[in-house]
Amino acid sequence: MSVAALIQQINQVVENPPAPDAISNEERVGLLAALDKLRATVESPVDFTTRVIFGAHEQVGLRLGIEMGLFNTMAAIGEGANIDSTTANEVLIKIPEYLKKTNYKNPENTNDGPFQYAMNTKLQYYDWLKTEPEQAIAFNTTMMLQRMDRGEAWYDYYPVISKIGTSFDEKLPLLVDVGGNIGINIGDFHAKFPDLPGRLVLEDLPEVISNIQELDPAIERIPHSFLEPQPETARGAKFYFLGTVLHDWPDAECKTILSHIRSVMNKDSILLLGENAVPDTNAGLYQVKLDFVMMSLFAATDRTIKQFKALLEGEGFELVKVWQPKIARPGTHTDIQIIMAAKLTNEIKRALDDSNSDSLINEDSLQLKQDLLSAAKQLVEKLEGPEVGIWKVVFGPQANAALRSAIEMRIFEVFELNNEPRTAAQLADKTGAEKLLLGKSIRMFQALISVGIFTEVDEETYTHNTRSKVFTNTLFRTLMRGMSSIMTPYIVKLPEYLSSISFQNLEETRQNLFQYAMNTEMTYFDWLHTQPRDLEIFSATMQASTQRGQGIVAKLVSSQFPPADISSKQSTSSVSNSTEEFSQEDEILIVDVGGGRGKILNDLRTARPDLKGRMIVQDLPKEIDGREPFPGVETLAHDFFTPQPIYGKILIMDAVLPNMGTGAFESLLDINMMPLSGIERTERHWRELLEGAGLRVVKVEGGKEGGSRNCVLEAILE
Repeated sequence: MSVAALIQQINQVVENPPAPDAISNEERVGLLAALDKLRATVESPVDFTTRVIFGAHEQVGLRLGIEMGLFNTMAAIGEGANIDSTTANEVLIKIPEYLKKTNYKNPENTNDGPFQYAMNTKLQYYDWLKTEPEQAIAFNTTMMLQRMDRGEAWYDYYPVISKIGTSFDEKLPLLVDVGGNIGINIGDFHAKFPDLPGRLVLEDLPEVISNIQELDPAIERIPHSFLEPQPETARGAKFYFLGTVLHDWPDAECKTILSHIRSVMNKDSILLLGENAVPDTNAGLYQVKLDFVMMSLFAATDRTIKQFKALLEGEGFELVKVWQPKIARPGTHTDIQIIMAAKLTNEIKRALDDSNSDSLINEDSLQLKQDLLSAAKQLVEKLEGPEVGIWKVVFGPQANAALRSAIEMRIFEVFELNNEPRTAAQLADKTGAEKLLLGKSIRMFQALISVGIFTEVDEETYTHNTRSKVFTNTLFRTLMRGMSSIMTPYIVKLPEYLSSISFQNLEETRQNLFQYAMNTEMTYFDWLHTQPRDLEIFSATMQASTQRGQGIVAKLVSSQFPPADISSKQSTSSVSNSTEEFSQEDEILIVDVGGGRGKILNDLRTARPDLKGRMIVQDLPKEIDGREPFPGVETLAHDFFTPQPIYGKILIMDAVLPNMGTGAFESLLDINMMPLSGIERTERHWRELLEGAGLRVVKVEGGKEGGSRNCVLEAILE
C-alpha cells in the first residue's frame, strides 16, 4: 500500500466514525500500537525529541488555560477544579539533580526524597500539605474527582454477595475503607448494597474526616492514620479495602500498613487492594508517568502484579486472584467499527513492513510525511478519546524529567550502538545507578520506553531503537540536555507569574518571569555568569546548536543573495566617525551582531571564499576577550544596546512563523522564550517591529529547507 493510499484510508475512518463502542479493547490497543510504530517511523528524531523535551511547556499551557478560565469561558459551563499544582512540576524539574546527588539510588525515604529536596523541607508530603491550605484543597479536590470518575467500581465486578456468604455477624464490620478520604467509595458501596449485614467503617486522618460534608450516618467515621495500629473498632471485618493507597508509599511503609491490617483480621477476612497494577512489560504512558509523580512526591512507586504478590507474601498474605473490570475507564472507548479497525491495523503494519523508513522521511516527500502524520494523529485522537490526550499533556514534565535523568546518568553513552540486548543489571553496573531505579518495570527505562526511547525485549532487558540511537551522537545529546533543562525551572512559574501581572504580555527585561522565579534583579545573562554549572550547560548548548546548524547562514546567503548582488552593495557599508578602528574607505561586507566567537561568519567565509570585504563579529568583551578569532573574521567588543558604530543594511536571521497553523516546535519555543521576555514572531509581527524602528523589510528569504522556519529578513532605512 502506498503512503498516499494509507493517508486516504486513515482519513476515511476519521471522517466517517461508526457508532460508539463498536470496537473491542484488544483491537483498540492493537491499532494504537500500530499507529505508535507508524509515528516512530515517519517522525524525525528532532521532531520526536522536541515533543518530549517540551512536555513541561505543554502542561504549562494547559494550566494557564485552566487558571485564566479559557475553558470555562468557551464552554460556558461554570468553574472547574485545578487538575494539577505547580508543586509537582517544581519537584519534577529537580529529579535529575536529586538523583545525581544520591548517586542514582531509588528514592525510598518519605522524609528525604525528591519532594523534600526540591521544596527544601523536612516535612513528609502530607504533613507539608497541612501547612499549605491551597495546595491541600487542590490535592483533596483532585483525589475526589478521580474517585468520582473511576469508571466501573470495584464492587461492580468483584463478587461481593457470594464472598459474604449467609452467616455473617452483623455486629462486625462488613467493610473498612482504609484511607478512604471523604467517603465517596464507601458511600457508593452503601448506596448499592443498603441492606447488607454488618457495619461500614471509614478511616482517614482527623483533618480529612472533619471536613466531610455529606455522608450517610450509617457509615462510621474513624479518625485514624493507617501507619498506626488499627483500632479495635476495625477488628474482624469481612473486607478491608485499600483504594490506591499502597502506590503512595515505599515498601517499608506498605509493610507497616499491611501488618497493622493483618493484626485485626480473622480467618474469614479478605484484604482488597484497588490499585493500578502495571504490566510486567510494555507499561502504558499514563502508568509510567504516574510512577514518576509517586517517586517525586512520596518516594513511592506503582507496582506490577508480581511486585504486589511479593509485597503481600512478605507480610503473610496470599494473593488469591486478580479481578479486573470488564469495561474500560471513560475516555478509552473508540467509535471505530471492529471490522474497519482490524483491517486498518493490518494495513498499517503491512505499510511499515513494506516501506523503507528513509523513504518516508525523505526531503522530497516532506509534504506527504506531514499529511500522513496529520492523518495518523487524528486517528490516535479518535481512538484515545479526549481525556487521554489531556493526561499526556499533564504528565509532560515527567517525560522531560526521565529524559534529562537518562542523559545525566550517561545511559546513552554506555549503551553500545549494536542491537545486542542489555539487562538492567549490566546497565546499572556501567552507570553506577541502582538497578531498582534503572530496571524496575515502571521506573527509568520503562518511562523512556513509553515515549519510544529504547525497546524492551524481555523483562528488565532492553535494546536500542531508532530514537535511542540518535542520543549516542554527542552533539545531539548536548543540545537536548540544554534544550530540556535551561528554561524548565522558570517555565513552571509562568502561570503564577502571569496571574501576578494580570495576564499581561511579558515585555520588561528586568522585571520578567526569570527575575520572579529566581527572586533576583539580575538579567538572565548577568545571573548566568554567577552560576558555573548553568553557564557550562548554556554555552555547550549554544555551541552544539551552532555546530548542528553549520552552514545554514552560508547556504541562505549564497542561495538567496547572489555574489553579484552582494558585491554591488559592499561599497555602501561604512563605519561611524566615532570609531577609530575603521575609516570611510573600509569595505565591510557583513557584521554579525552578538555573534559570539564568529563561528557563523567562519562558516560563511569557508563556504564563499570568493566574497570580498571584511567580516566582523561583535559581542560583549567577556565573550570575545582572550579567545583566538577565526581566520578572516575580525572581532569588535560591542554591546548591541548601545549605538551601532558600523552602518549598512540589516540582515536578520530568525524564525518567521506562519500567521496560521504554527507547528508545535515553534509554539512551544515561543513559550520557552517567555522567561526572558523573548518572543517568536510571524512575518507580520516582524514587519511591524522593523517599521516601528524606521526600517522597511524588502525581502524575506528561506524557511523551506527541511521544514525549517529559519529565514533571512533584509531591511533598509525608510
